[in-house]
Amino acid sequence: ITRTLFLSFLCPMFLFSQTSVEKGISSISKQAAELYIGVLASDSLEGRQAGKGGGERAAEYLRNIFKDIGLKPWKKDYFQIFDVSSGEDSWNSSRRVPYKGLNMRNVLGYIEGKNSDEIVIIGAHYDHLGIKGNNTNDSIYNGADDNASGTSAVLQVAKSFVASGQQPERIVIFALWDAEEIGLVGSYHFVSDH
Repeated sequence: ITRTLFLSFLCPMFLFSQTSVEKGISSISKQAAELYIGVLASDSLEGRQAGKGGGERAAEYLRNIFKDIGLKPWKKDYFQIFDVSSGEDSWNSSRRVPYKGLNMRNVLGYIEGKNSDEIVIIGAHYDHLGIKGNNTNDSIYNGADDNASGTSAVLQVAKSFVASGQQPERIVIFALWDAEEIGLVGSYHFVSDH
């Protein structure tokens, strides 16, 4: 009788325990997506223009989410701060013009992989166009689709990796680029800095 009770107690635990993949997938939610997109596309972030106040506040928000998720900062900090004066070359010189005199920041976190010689990058840009130069009642480029939604997806994938409880085979960097909307400068800076 004791053996029967023990087995009948354990069977439901086995039937209802989640695999690591199921744990990861169950951490993804519509509510989190709506929250991330809602904050990033809010008027308070003033269109997340690179190097401006709204873009800096967006970067702070994203860094805090990376910390809450449990990602490690890439290198010393979650921010890779850069300006357009570094790395003069012909490919990038024309792309730098909109960002002259501004400091930008990529937001970078990672999960250590079993194989430290290989890296997978999952990324999106979080910046957008800022505020229009006109006198309309709606002058903010909120950028919900471009690219608060892509940023939200990266955040949810990062959360899913951590929630799974499994170490990935390769290092996984979660990269949120700044200064991408015009010129693809943030991702270029990340690559040229490594």
